[in-house]
Amino acid sequence: MAQRILVPATCKVCGEVFYGPAEGLGGGRLIVGEDPKRRDKLYMATLIQHIEAKHPGDIKQARMLGAEYAGMLALAIFQTTDEGVNQQRDYQRWRVHQNSIALRVTNERIDARVQETFDRVLKQHEEFATAFSSELSELAEAMKETMRVMRDVLEEVDRYPSLTDEEPESAVSTVQN
Repeated sequence: MAQRILVPATCKVCGEVFYGPAEGLGGGRLIVGEDPKRRDKLYMATLIQHIEAKHPGDIKQARMLGAEYAGMLALAIFQTTDEGVNQQRDYQRWRVHQNSIALRVTNERIDARVQETFDRVLKQHEEFATAFSSELSELAEAMKETMRVMRDVLEEVDRYPSLTDEEPESAVSTVQN
């Protein structure tokens, strides 16, 4: 079995650092012969216990999102033409998607990446770049806009535009009340 390097986990809310599970003699160290899967489960339990004790609002939000995901999966079992059910299922899917996007791509990042690409390519073809500089600027702007549109489609930014200020209650929270 390969030796694992232990990496600390830092709470993004309060900055507290965890070096392993609270339970056991290991104190965060992987003990020779210890089952790594067991240790991982204990470590995750320690992190969850921290959130429950120190950040109850955050764990409540996480559990509500989990309930929405469960509701979406439950509704996905059914095929229906009922518009309300289908809209609710899609809304719940969208909410999970919005909360699980690993990285948001900003316009500035798109602009910088397109500019880097153009600079690199045009450096290799200086005569072409000089002859067609205005056309190339237009092409760069078109590429930036295309990448923004693709990002917006993938992130579904306009799917529920009215939710920017206030989010409606989901079916899950409505059932629980």
